[in-house]
Amino acid sequence: MNNGQLSSRYAKVLYLTAVEIHEEKKVYEEMILLNDNLFALPNIKKALSNKGVAFAEKSLLLTTAAGKHISETLVKFLSFLDNKNRLEYIHFIALEYLKYYRKQKNIIAINLITAIKIDEKVLQRIQNLITEKYGAEVEIYEKIDPKIIGGFIFEMDSQQLNASVVGELKRIKEELLAKV
Repeated sequence: MNNGQLSSRYAKVLYLTAVEIHEEKKVYEEMILLNDNLFALPNIKKALSNKGVAFAEKSLLLTTAAGKHISETLVKFLSFLDNKNRLEYIHFIALEYLKYYRKQKNIIAINLITAIKIDEKVLQRIQNLITEKYGAEVEIYEKIDPKIIGGFIFEMDSQQLNASVVGELKRIKEELLAKV
């Protein structure tokens, strides 16, 4: 079984288990935090795949990365993954859980990267436009990155609109190099 299938199946089982005891939203919030921390701290993933690190230490790492006071559902799930020697796949499972939860709850997640903080009114307008168009709840994840100089990068599903100054400069450079 490949990584994608395995992660998808485990994520679905976790979701269905959480739904039974009405913890799916709490687990969702924990998975958001866990995902963010696993991206930001890649050494955690190295520790998870290290057979010399005991489950108690791995569990402490993941518990901290998921928000310190995690749901009983997630605690049991991590123990289950450890028993199946699948703990190293938790990042993929977290990503699949987020995707599955959003699909079930009709949520669209948007990443919005800007050089400076965006006004709340602008964010609300973006949220309202997408809600109207797709009839879904919208979650906007803002990231400030001064390297883009100005403009924005808008990511939704697998689509990206790069309207940043850096993106435009790269396009101009490519055009000029193509003409040479």
